This record gives sequence, structure tokens and C-alpha cells, in this order.
Amino acid sequence: MKKIGFLLISTLAFGALRAQDSTGIQYRQELDSLPKQRFLDRYENVFMTKVPTRHMLKVGVASDYLNFVGQNFLKLGYEYKLSPSFSVGADAFLSASWGGHIGLRRTTTIQPQVRWYYDMKKRIQEGKSANNFSGNYLGVFYQYIHYHNVLQDHQRLGIEYGIQRRFLNRGVVDFAIGVVRQRESWDLRNPDGTRRDIIDQMDYALGTRRSIRLAFGDWKKTKQSPLCEVLRCDELVRSQLKIAWPNLYLGLRGQQLNGSIAYEQKLGSAPWSVNAQINGQFDRSSRLFTFHDEMPYLQWQVQPTLQLRHYFLQKRKIQRGTGAPNLSGPYLGLHTEYFYSQNPYQDTKVLGLGGVVGIQQRLFKNAYIDLSISRGQNLLKSQRGRPSHQTTFHLGVGLAF
Repeated sequence: MKKIGFLLISTLAFGALRAQDSTGIQYRQELDSLPKQRFLDRYENVFMTKVPTRHMLKVGVASDYLNFVGQNFLKLGYEYKLSPSFSVGADAFLSASWGGHIGLRRTTTIQPQVRWYYDMKKRIQEGKSANNFSGNYLGVFYQYIHYHNVLQDHQRLGIEYGIQRRFLNRGVVDFAIGVVRQRESWDLRNPDGTRRDIIDQMDYALGTRRSIRLAFGDWKKTKQSPLCEVLRCDELVRSQLKIAWPNLYLGLRGQQLNGSIAYEQKLGSAPWSVNAQINGQFDRSSRLFTFHDEMPYLQWQVQPTLQLRHYFLQKRKIQRGTGAPNLSGPYLGLHTEYFYSQNPYQDTKVLGLGGVVGIQQRLFKNAYIDLSISRGQNLLKSQRGRPSHQTTFHLGVGLAF
């Protein structure tokens, strides 16, 4: 019986081994049914370099070649492409700022211009660009600047090197450095209002400017934009140091430097932050003012501000997966500022308390944009020409760390 069992087990084992030896291994190669994926070119999609555009309307805030602390311009412009390399356009500026001894300075500026996008034709031939406004350019412009509350007009003729880029579907940024010839005219009056003299003053200078505006034109709105790659939606930022693009004016008769630096700290995990900022300006020139002869003019201004910001859409963005606990997005808050200006005629002090509304956004790795409007009441004794309430536009574009 044992022999029969042993023979049965041996037979089954041998059959299994034989069956195992007869088993073949087959290889079959299948082609991937998914089409090849073209990864988005971040640069092309952010700056719309391959979107054809012939005309563009631009509206937003900007700085000009000669500025004052707290002064930014509401700027409306139009640009039209004559060819891939050349465009014509015009801008209109409106601004208001505190002008020391002359009180509130309100100006209107008209600026026609011609631009040469010197490398765009080559980029189009190489397939790197379409005929549009995202490019580097050399420009010629003329400005007529009218001061509403003083008998004073300026005229500027200049050439500039600029970098303009469309930004996503509805934005445009523009930075430039230029050489300007500035003519300043004063209608000097006696205390009784009769004309005393008309004096012209000429200056040549090297300066910088910047603008960030909404753009409207004849392009088709793109459906896909790598927003989170650009806006860094999911990046946790608890604090940041911000250094704004400075305004520089170096002339034969006058020099001016205008800039700002800020530090912002997030408060715990809540969508609140504290933003401390210092705006400053140094102005040295030889200028003429009503009822005064020509004399050296030295002025410096400083404006520290402190804001408590609430990023009111942050929680909703986190829930939707399009945001993170950081320092980007629209905000509301409390605004306090202290303004001090010193010049040969008087010292000016302002202590303001009010509110602020704005939007701040980190871009790529180390760039930022901060646009805001604040309105507050002057808590100190009012001065000649100084309203009890004031509104300030702020444009911050620069580097963040």
C-alpha cells in the first residue's frame, strides 16, 4: 500500500514538473495610447508672447520720471501697432500729492509717444513671438504737464529704453529708463496778483518710471493659464521683506531719489498680518517758486506707515485648493501714517488714521505687486492747503524675500 502511494505521489510530481517545463513565456509590446503631452511654456503663457495684438487700451497706476512721496498717477493710455516693429500711442496722467509750501499739488499730463520694438520682427521669424506689445523697445515721447493750483507748466521731451509685458489675460506691466529734456515755466505774480515775470528753466536728466495697468484689446482670451505656477498659490509665506522698484531722477539742475521698503508678518494661522513700510524721498535742485528768486532747494520727505491687513478671501481659497496661508490676495485693513517734509520754506507734519483696501500678489520666486488705496483723517492741526481728509494711491512693484 505504501508503494502504491509513493508511486502515485511521484507520478503527480513528475507531471507537474513536466507541465512547468512546457510553459512558455511570451512578451508583447504595446504602444502607449496617450498622445504626447506638450508642457506649457511658462513664459509664453504668462506674458502672452504668442498672442497677436494690434491695439491695446491700458488703465491703471504708474509713476513718472519726477515724483513726490505719496504721489502715483492714474494713467490711461492707448497703443496701436503700425507694424511688428513700430507702434504709436498716447497716455493721460492724473495725480495729486502734498507739495509742501504750495499745498496740495494736482497735475494733468498728456503724453504722445512712438515706440520701436527693435527685436520683435526677428523673434516672430524665429517662432518666439507674435505681433503684439510684449517686448523690449526704444521710445520717443513728449509730455505736457499742467499744475492746476499754481501758475506752472512743465514740458518734457525724451528717449527711453523700456520693457513692456502683457500679464495673463488682463494685465500689462511697463518699466523704463530714459533721458529727458525738461522745461519748467513759472508765471510769477506780485502779492496783488499782477504779473511780475515769466521765467523758463531747463534741465537734462536720467530717470526711471514704472506702471502696472489693466489691458483691453483685440486678443482672444486664453482658457488655460499656469496661474499657480506664477502666483505660487500653494506656497506658505509667513513673513516677507519687500523692496520696491525705485524712482531715480539725476539731472544737471536737480536730483531726486524716491523709494520704499516694507516688512510684513503674518499673525499666527489667521488671515491677518501687520505691514510696516517706510517711503522716503530726497530732492535737491535749483528751482524757482512763486514770490521767490532762484535759490538752492533741498527737501527730504519720510512717510512711515503701519497697516493691519485682513486677507478676507484666504480661507475660501484654501478650501478650494487654490490658496495657502500666505501673504497674497485682496485685503482690507486699518491704516496709520506719519508724514514729515522739510524744505527751505516750512516743515510739514501729518498724522493720518483711516482704512486701506488693496491687493498683493507674489509672482514667480522673488517678485511682488502691491496695489492699494488708503483714506484717512489728519489728526494734527490742519495747515494751509492741507485737507482734513486725504486719499493715497500706492503702487509697489519690486523684490520680495
